[in-house]
Amino acid sequence: MGITIVFAEDIFVLYASPHIGVNSAPFYGVLHGVIMTVLDEQSRLIVVVDDDPAIVESLAMVLEAWGFDTMIALTLDGLRDNLLDTPRQPGLVISDYFLPNGRTGAEAVALVRQHCGRAVPAIILTGDTTTERQAEATAAGCHLLHKPVLPPALRAMVEELFKK
Repeated sequence: MGITIVFAEDIFVLYASPHIGVNSAPFYGVLHGVIMTVLDEQSRLIVVVDDDPAIVESLAMVLEAWGFDTMIALTLDGLRDNLLDTPRQPGLVISDYFLPNGRTGAEAVALVRQHCGRAVPAIILTGDTTTERQAEATAAGCHLLHKPVLPPALRAMVEELFKK
């Protein structure tokens, strides 16, 4: 059992939420088990959705320079395909509010959350400063940043959301 505890301490450092179990019965020995959710690699994945390829690419470059991995999409269909093609789960969604075919960033966030089965943190980017956009973002459980977004403001929000 001592080996299990040392091994479990190492796992606890590497993984976000291990659950350690030990069962024993006379004459049957000891059963050790570790169940863990791997968050380190997955949580560093940020989904970026915008219909402008230049914006998607530049935002991805900035996020990657900050040490994050990115998954980019120009449409909701592209996003759906990308989500199905990767075993990784995003830790954050950053989406433009206005997407092609009358779709919205809130719909992109909902798609990611449905795919992941959890409330993935999200940031909606928009140049529209009306109170309706703020209300929609709040109702969708998203943070809202107005364009043009300066890198320090974006980084501060990204880092804040990854700490939660």
